[in-house]
Amino acid sequence: MFNIGEQVQIPGCSTKKRILETSSGCPSLDTLMGGALTGSSLVLIDEVNSRYYSEFLIKYFLAEGVSQKHHCILVDPLDSSEKLRNSIPTRKIAAETPANVAPRISPEEDMKIAWRYEKIAKVSEKSQEDPWNFQNHVENPEISLIAATNFADLLAKLAELLATHAKKGATKNLMRLVIRGITSAIWEDVESRAKFLAILRRILRESWAVCYLVGCSEEVAPATWRQIESIADAHFQLKEFDEDEKKDLQISGQRKRLFLSEKFTQTSKCWHQKGFQIRVLHLPPALDDEKSTSSCQKIDF
Repeated sequence: MFNIGEQVQIPGCSTKKRILETSSGCPSLDTLMGGALTGSSLVLIDEVNSRYYSEFLIKYFLAEGVSQKHHCILVDPLDSSEKLRNSIPTRKIAAETPANVAPRISPEEDMKIAWRYEKIAKVSEKSQEDPWNFQNHVENPEISLIAATNFADLLAKLAELLATHAKKGATKNLMRLVIRGITSAIWEDVESRAKFLAILRRILRESWAVCYLVGCSEEVAPATWRQIESIADAHFQLKEFDEDEKKDLQISGQRKRLFLSEKFTQTSKCWHQKGFQIRVLHLPPALDDEKSTSSCQKIDF
């Protein structure tokens, strides 16, 4: 949080109620987060039985950083992540973005809108437009790669890097940090994970930075996962729909469920060759009353 009267201008960032904010790179995700990611925050992404979807969130996050010339760092204990770095999408130019024409709604259709949604602000289709072209990749993006398997060594490196982005320092630029495989068994000092995260969070609070943590809750004990969750400022869980939910929500294809902790609305996301979509789903009305309709002759007055 800024002090009263303090002003800091960082490319790709804005201030809201004296708090620095930045885009996740994914407009629909920004909407779910209240407009943007909060500066100095730790965002936890829990993906069960897959790595496809978290990679899309990472690509959006880093693409925004590369576009705004932020300091981007990718940490992975399993590999160097060279493939992911070389697949960062480019920003679409104006000609690639289709013009949005507002659909004409007849009075009859307007009357069909459920009363409970009547006063809810509509989300602009233009604001949800994907700004990235996943078919074209950035050449030699400025993303530093760190292949670490020791939390103590990694903390020392990150502390040194984050010191250059300290809020009291001369450099005014945002660091975008991604740490993959936080729950992996490959770490040499797994017992140091909680300490690493606690210190990392404290350093982030004093820095112009946002960090993504990517892991899988099924790789660790429930108590360990709750400990990781408690340190994070925001928590996403990417999980498959079961067959009954697919039927109720009338969805098909490669989709998963995205949870933003229990207090957020359940959403759906879908992987495409050209990007990543997040949609808010609502159950169709009267699912349990399929046989409740009666003919006019049987109506009791």
